[in-house]
Amino acid sequence: GLTLTVAASGGGGGGGGSGDFTLSADPSSVTIVKVLGVYQPAKVQISVSCSGGFAGPVNLSSMVKDPQGLLTGDLTVQFDKTVLACGEAATMTIAPTGLQLLYSSYTVEVIGLAGSLERRTTVGVNVVGL
Repeated sequence: GLTLTVAASGGGGGGGGSGDFTLSADPSSVTIVKVLGVYQPAKVQISVSCSGGFAGPVNLSSMVKDPQGLLTGDLTVQFDKTVLACGEAATMTIAPTGLQLLYSSYTVEVIGLAGSLERRTTVGVNVVGL
């Protein structure tokens, strides 16, 4: 028998759930260049801005989509930290998974989750030197 107890963290009401957050990416588009046969990774700053008494934290995740909008594993996305407090930023590194990329453009969708709140921002990735 496994008993799960869930502790509800009230967090002081938070003004009736009016708190919110936004994700921003800087830059919002990057170029991955092939130098001497090796793709150079691109780095993007993902920052969290909070409003309305929202306290966080925000959990980051990502999805990579090809030009048709389908999920792909062509690019690997890594965050130097995946949990951000208000006003914090993470460095996201975008690198090819394999030795050869199929398309000249991809979209990285960055998802921020905090409880029931979900906010997204997208980063365009251009590939030079297929």
